[in-house]
Amino acid sequence: WAYRSPGTLPFTGLCAVDGSATAPVGRLVSRGGSAVAVATPASNDSVVVLSGMLYANYPFDDPDSEACEIYALVLALRNGIAPLHIVTDCANLERDARSGADYCCRHAHPYGRVWRLAWHLLEEQGAVSEGRLRQDVVRITWTRSHTTLEASRAAGVQRCHWQLNRWADQ
Repeated sequence: WAYRSPGTLPFTGLCAVDGSATAPVGRLVSRGGSAVAVATPASNDSVVVLSGMLYANYPFDDPDSEACEIYALVLALRNGIAPLHIVTDCANLERDARSGADYCCRHAHPYGRVWRLAWHLLEEQGAVSEGRLRQDVVRITWTRSHTTLEASRAAGVQRCHWQLNRWADQ
């Protein structure tokens, strides 16, 4: 479901994704969800205005927070139009995306099923060249999670990334 200002979707530009799961140890009884926080096009590092939020239940039977975070990427790609800048607090999502489609979608990857959805949408956006992510079309940036603004700024994190991540995490 979506909470948004009129005209928010589809969106372009900056957003943040987040995934969460309950009972991550008992994956068969776990439930998961994904969220996308969308900034207005006029947002900048000084002023960040939330344009809308997207939420979805994780559609498969084996959620954990990382799988839900990757599905949040899928949600952003389904509702966004390149160029996109997607902020995540999941370092594995950012690293795996840089590793390419073959790495993410291989049978042995624990989240290959969700990554195949994401890479299909990345290809539709024109963000894939020779199996690699074109960061000039869809950029994925990692940011620290669960920190204060002051600690994030000291680590070089932009205020807009910090704020969007907090909204997506709620």
